[in-house]
Amino acid sequence: MNKLKNKIIKTINLKKKFITVEKFIQISMYDKKDGYYRNKIPIGKNNDFITSPEITQLFGEMIGLYIINYWKKYLKKEFNLVELGPGKGTLINDLINISNKFPNYLKHLNISMFEINKKLIKIQKKNLKENANKINNLNWIDNLTNLTNKDTVFIANEFFDCLPIRQGFILDKKYFENIVKFDQKKEIFFFDKIKLKKDSFIAKKIKKLYQLSNLKEGNIVEIESKSEKYIQQIAKIMIKTKSLFILIDYGNYISSGISTIQSIKNHKKTNIFDNIGNQDLSHMLDFSYYTNIFKLMGLKVYGPYSQRNFLNSLGINILKNKIIKNLTLKEKKYIESGVNRIIDKNGMGQIFKILIISSHKLSNYE
Repeated sequence: MNKLKNKIIKTINLKKKFITVEKFIQISMYDKKDGYYRNKIPIGKNNDFITSPEITQLFGEMIGLYIINYWKKYLKKEFNLVELGPGKGTLINDLINISNKFPNYLKHLNISMFEINKKLIKIQKKNLKENANKINNLNWIDNLTNLTNKDTVFIANEFFDCLPIRQGFILDKKYFENIVKFDQKKEIFFFDKIKLKKDSFIAKKIKKLYQLSNLKEGNIVEIESKSEKYIQQIAKIMIKTKSLFILIDYGNYISSGISTIQSIKNHKKTNIFDNIGNQDLSHMLDFSYYTNIFKLMGLKVYGPYSQRNFLNSLGINILKNKIIKNLTLKEKKYIESGVNRIIDKNGMGQIFKILIISSHKLSNYE
């Protein structure tokens, strides 16, 4: 039997014959020994899914130019750039490449890569080898609490969507949480629900989310308890400094009222309970949830904007046309295809959203 599957079954049997959805995702994805994000290489054409930085270099270059402009306008001194879940290091690599044209900016740049996957760290170090000596300080961290209270730019591209979530709903004025059980006879996992006390922490969260998105009874809300811990750590630094957070992920402007958990293997959707520890589990962010959290912490929030609108506003097509001028027809098609894919209004361009969070007012938005 799959080691991780067996571990989940044992955990269910040791508990009250069930575990929360959050616990199921936590073990599947982040178990220290066998979890998917601890041991697997998920990103790439030959793996399970692909991200915007892997599709086209212009994605990282546009984000890089955005940060350079921010630095010129608001910082003009040494600062930290922190990427959460840097994948193969492609985004940071492209960001450094575009920064070569701005030597004064580059010499003030310190980079920290927040990563827990040792296999990915090796790939990141290999991919960043040529650019490593251009940065004052390039390091890897596994804990955000160790960051110094220095002006910081945070980037999170497809980071929060894979963190564990809890699911709950209200029905007949009663509060419920979705759980995972295991049928010993059929040897299968399945979803069920438990009733919650109205004064419990989760029930109160469910009530707030229902009010936030004006949901109807029976609608499912997804509680980002793990995400909130990271957000609190990031906000703590941002509030004390002049800082920026660029959050990029796939999701909805407001809660859809349904379960958004999905599993992917070899770029195809699968059953959530199949290939445990060997497939990606993620969910769609409710951006109203994140906007509300950051605002309650006293931070300025701009957006969310669709990835298409955001990149178009930065001039991605202008940069693309400049790059392809002297290229071969094959090279032109490759670059145009990549850009079109990440700004496609019927695909990634609309599904992915960008939220800008700042510790201070940004004049270009106000």
